[in-house]
Amino acid sequence: MAPGRPANERPIILYLHGFEEHDGSPKPASLRDHYDLRMPHLSVYLTHRHSPIRYMATSPWLLGILCVSIIFSAALRRLGAYGVLGGLGALGVGLIIKKDKIIAHGIKTSLDNSMQTARLALERSKPDAVVAFSWGACLAVMLMQKGLWRGPTLLLAPAYELLCKKAQVPVVMKVGQAEGRASVMVVHSTTDQIVPLEHSERLAQANDFKLKKVKGEKHALYGLASNAVIPVYYIAMNFLLCMHYFFPLTTAVRVGSPVRPTSSTVGNHLFVAQWYRRQVVQV
Repeated sequence: MAPGRPANERPIILYLHGFEEHDGSPKPASLRDHYDLRMPHLSVYLTHRHSPIRYMATSPWLLGILCVSIIFSAALRRLGAYGVLGGLGALGVGLIIKKDKIIAHGIKTSLDNSMQTARLALERSKPDAVVAFSWGACLAVMLMQKGLWRGPTLLLAPAYELLCKKAQVPVVMKVGQAEGRASVMVVHSTTDQIVPLEHSERLAQANDFKLKKVKGEKHALYGLASNAVIPVYYIAMNFLLCMHYFFPLTTAVRVGSPVRPTSSTVGNHLFVAQWYRRQVVQV
């Protein structure tokens, strides 16, 4: 563990959650059983404070369309009901034409606010590793691109490329120089119905990330948090931590004091890493 922490303290994991996740969701709940979990609330679900839907509703494009439709309806007020229908028609046409702009504004603004929350959580928690899912995995990639995080990272069904396209911002697959960066693993289902597997393949290929493809899972990857078996992402997380612990010359964690394992955790991490190499590393 990092110098200054109690010897019996578990590794700190920063978990950046997905769109609908909360404290009791299977993945963070399972991680909490094994690690000291820090999970900032990104507040992006539906009516939450930084929800994309809320920002879409206050988009300048949508407000502009509403104003035009009201003016159009007022100009035709002498026609009675036909004037109202004309205003509604103008609203519908405007929404069809500017739909992508409205969606882009909502997602980009929400991502910007989520990024601020994630950055603050990273500074405060000083994690040993980052685990991120979907929306949160997009934030993790951005943190790496900005050079704010270079430690062990586990990306679960990352929605980086998908969200960048929806937000109409450039999709930059490269996250920076591999030298000095700790191991990064991407886990993605071959039957993901929301984020295409090809997105993770391109991200992994561009950055030489390890890619683990799992079968029979939906986007949420709830099966990985099953208590019946050792979760795949738990195994992968131990592998990433172990790689940093035992190969410090080729990997690095956050800026500052390097992470070191306690005597009570080294054996377990090494065992799990060896098991991982035998059972999971084949993709």
